[in-house]
Amino acid sequence: MAQKITSLWNSIAPDFSKLEHFSAAHEKTQEGAYWASLQLFHHILAKNNREDPLTDQSMPLPLIDTLLQIGCILRQEGRELPEDNLQRILQLCCSAVSEILEHPRQKLLRSHPFLPVSKVREMDTRCMAWLAKQPGKRVREKIGVKQHILGVRRKISADTIENRVLRRLIDELKPMIERRLDIVHHYSISDRDYIKLLQKMLHICSDALYSSALKDVPSSHTLQANNVLLSDRAYNKVWRAFKRLQEYQNRVEQIWKDGPNQFTIMAFWLFIARLYERTHVLLYDDFCLLQPGLISSLFGIQAHLKGSWQAAENPKLSLTVSLGNSLFDLDMEVKGNAIHIDSTRLYEADGYIARSSQSPTHNCRVELNFLSSEISDSKEASSIKEFWIQRGFAQGRYMPFTGQFYWNEGELSMILQIFWD
Repeated sequence: MAQKITSLWNSIAPDFSKLEHFSAAHEKTQEGAYWASLQLFHHILAKNNREDPLTDQSMPLPLIDTLLQIGCILRQEGRELPEDNLQRILQLCCSAVSEILEHPRQKLLRSHPFLPVSKVREMDTRCMAWLAKQPGKRVREKIGVKQHILGVRRKISADTIENRVLRRLIDELKPMIERRLDIVHHYSISDRDYIKLLQKMLHICSDALYSSALKDVPSSHTLQANNVLLSDRAYNKVWRAFKRLQEYQNRVEQIWKDGPNQFTIMAFWLFIARLYERTHVLLYDDFCLLQPGLISSLFGIQAHLKGSWQAAENPKLSLTVSLGNSLFDLDMEVKGNAIHIDSTRLYEADGYIARSSQSPTHNCRVELNFLSSEISDSKEASSIKEFWIQRGFAQGRYMPFTGQFYWNEGELSMILQIFWD
């Protein structure tokens, strides 16, 4: 008998400020374990990604080295503090914000208050025009009994567009940093340098801010950059960090709904990484671009094969795997929310490796579907997505890639067991 499931990804995402505690708690709700799984996917790609320091775009990396690094992450025991947009934003803007708070850009403001004659030190054309319009022939007559005239007063102010953007960035980062520091103890693996960065930025957002000239500057409500934000070295980092934070917060709802798609893509690459680590694999090495989905909707790995870049959402890869005395050709491809795998056994003939054409039973095609709407009451599920529900977030556990899971589709069952052990 099958039981209908209301998919979390079809519901509205929880409030952004609550997701941090949901995913970090040891006793998770379904929402918390689901978001923790999505954090894992982004963490695996972001940890191995290298970004251009000027454009924030991903830089090409060798494909095989990337698979080896992913394998290292999968071998880790315990939970690692996620490497996400918050860490990248702090790395980008921490030193720039500290530098600006020490020496912020300021502007000279000129006002025209009514001042006692004895305190007027400067008059400009506006003051002279006002005085000329007053009744009387002489200056003393124009001043009148009150003895006050329009004068010029100048003062230096830090209330500029660029400083308002900086103040808004600080105001939005501070609660996020406090939440991240509150849940550090829930993770068994944490980067000390990252924790020091969080503590340093929290000090900047509180003590350093309130002792600087920006303490009374209001936050900006506009997202339009000026020349300073685009051209100044320090302020440009602030602007890029601010845009990155806004884009991430605006995309949380979409990330929540794209969970099955991201799981399919990550299962594809994690399967290949495990396969490369545990078997003898012949794979054409080339460059790839990691797309963690932090600053754009792109998610996955774009491999550069046969002279062109593949689409991150529909990866394809062909490789040869050695299992025992047999060789297998695997042609893998993501189509929609399923992984299609064509397996062909190879044999040795006269010192050459050739495709087997004498035994059609050596060819096998498997489709791994991630969008099944039902789950079985039995211990074993009929799809990987059901397995994810039964063994993962539906039971409030953060283990989407552990446990035993067996397939019985001919030759490929041996290979799939390598991934699901």
